[in-house]
Amino acid sequence: MLGSENPFPSVLMVEGDPEDLAEDAAAGQRRLAVGTDHLLYLVDDTGTKTAVGGSTTTVATDTIWNAAGDIVQGTGSDTAARLGIGTAGQVLTVNGGATAVAWATPSAGASALASASYIRTAGNYTTTSATFVDVDATNLALSITTGARRCMVGFTGTLAHSGTVNIFLDLLVDGTSVSGSTGVLLVKPPGTNDPASFTWLTTTLTAASHTFKLQWKTTSATATLYGTGGGGPAAQFWVAEMYL
Repeated sequence: MLGSENPFPSVLMVEGDPEDLAEDAAAGQRRLAVGTDHLLYLVDDTGTKTAVGGSTTTVATDTIWNAAGDIVQGTGSDTAARLGIGTAGQVLTVNGGATAVAWATPSAGASALASASYIRTAGNYTTTSATFVDVDATNLALSITTGARRCMVGFTGTLAHSGTVNIFLDLLVDGTSVSGSTGVLLVKPPGTNDPASFTWLTTTLTAASHTFKLQWKTTSATATLYGTGGGGPAAQFWVAEMYL
């Protein structure tokens, strides 16, 4: 309805240069148009144009989407800016100044984490020591190079004792007992084979090479940790760097 027939002048939303729109505007009619400067204008039938909201009102146009995957982010000055799509494998992150988002290659993930393990496939271990000693200073002393992260350490095996007294297992990280030398596991086999296992999450380690050792002791007489086929399944000791 034309403005001359309506007490409230109509407003049409038209795309194009405000100067080009004025010539076919009907009397009393106003139009909203996007100018070549990307500002939003109100244009009346005389061709007079007024920026809506002043010079800070901008309208994003289709030209800002140059490629599939492009996104738009604010610039902090009432304008929008195009952020082109990143490359394969990149993730969206915040820049160092925390002022904008950006594409970046992620740091090494779980595939770069270190681990090591040892499985006793033959032969048994025995001890009569009443103080903690290495079960196997060569094979059950696992070394890995980690980042500044935690590690999960695990053990599973079968224990036996010539009597009915206690067997204690302990874990050393870089020569220091994680338990304070009280042990991380107590087993009291009834003279026959008894399964035993533990897992231990370390504190955050420094970025360096670290050694993990399994130790044990017994109250008296002889304790046995089986290999495989000689009274129990294979004993296993392992360590894995965690993404923590």
